[in-house]
Amino acid sequence: MKKILLIVAVAILCHATAAQAANIVRMGEDLEVNEGLVIDNAVVIGADMNVYGVVRGNTVVIGGDLNVGQYGKVLGDTVVLFGKISKAPGADVAQDVVEVPLDKGFLAVFAGLFSILGLWTLGLFGIAMVLGFIVLLPLIAIIFTANVGRTSYYVQKHPWKSCYYGFIVALLLVPVNLFLAITVIGAPLIPLVVIIFCAAMLFGYTAMCQIVGLKFFKAIKKTGQPMVLEVVVGLLILCAVAMVPFIGWLIKAFVWLAGLGATVATKFGHSR
Repeated sequence: MKKILLIVAVAILCHATAAQAANIVRMGEDLEVNEGLVIDNAVVIGADMNVYGVVRGNTVVIGGDLNVGQYGKVLGDTVVLFGKISKAPGADVAQDVVEVPLDKGFLAVFAGLFSILGLWTLGLFGIAMVLGFIVLLPLIAIIFTANVGRTSYYVQKHPWKSCYYGFIVALLLVPVNLFLAITVIGAPLIPLVVIIFCAAMLFGYTAMCQIVGLKFFKAIKKTGQPMVLEVVVGLLILCAVAMVPFIGWLIKAFVWLAGLGATVATKFGHSR
């Protein structure tokens, strides 16, 4: 239950102190990993990350730079989107590094891609949702890497069964809540049911994005990418596919239902 609630809570997690958390998330504020400090995973959005200690897990910086000091160590998968990596002499950075710098050429390609996809038709609310997913889903992939992997593996082995399970769960959501609403004891459980359902949807969609990203990198012969990058790329691809009239909605429905069904079948990736 703690892990289920953590998936929802991570959407509003904006600040954590280095002395108190093994997984640190910062938004709009620089993160300093001081010398002698060892943390597990670190995510910084819209700011820089300066490492003088040790990050032994995954490191993600979006919209900022990763600066590794002389004695700093970044040992896990490293992803820097719209920024750059600076290493001082003697710094230790793992080999699995993905760096997408924010230069004029990349901005032109990025703007052209979004223009072609017609992202402006989504409106400001739709764009905000996409950007929110770009932040939220990678965090799920980082915190629950093994669980997401098991869920995506189940979908690949049983795609139609996953979709069937998801359809049944979605179909039962309304009658279950109605039943709880008319009972004195069950009424307080409605918010919990809704939270678990939303968490399952997000978790399952993360697994589906990972599958799409994995297939994409396999097609361009760039296998072995960090899961967090596969999730981001898969999300962008699915957003583009969803804009295709009629077929896009069918694919979107299948993705959501299959992800939901696989999450339920694997108990959030706990069942092997």
